[in-house]
Amino acid sequence: MARRFRHRHVLTATLALTGGVPVLRVVAPSRVTAVVVVVTTSASFAVLNVAALSLRQRLVPDGLLGRVVAASRTLTYSCTALGALAGGVLAARAGLVAPFLLSGAVAVVATAGWWVASRRSTAT
Repeated sequence: MARRFRHRHVLTATLALTGGVPVLRVVAPSRVTAVVVVVTTSASFAVLNVAALSLRQRLVPDGLLGRVVAASRTLTYSCTALGALAGGVLAARAGLVAPFLLSGAVAVVATAGWWVASRRSTAT
């Protein structure tokens, strides 16, 4: 996909899909929707990971790659744990729909932020 489209476009689309598709569970709560959400987010997350890792390997100097990967994993795993905790607290207090709505809002903000940040870096 990165050969056909720019990394920026692949990362933006997969970021939006991964974060935004779970909102479908709120709009159409059914088993079919749950399957569509799981399959779509899993596939888009796989593409997101491959595209992001290949871009990182191209951009980071060889001598720093190990440190960058370790820092990235530390940040990712820490945010995953905090997000799971926050989602559980939010679901307990506001209901099971709230984490899906929040994930959609975060996806919009993160995708827009990535789009703007990557636009600046490609222009310079």
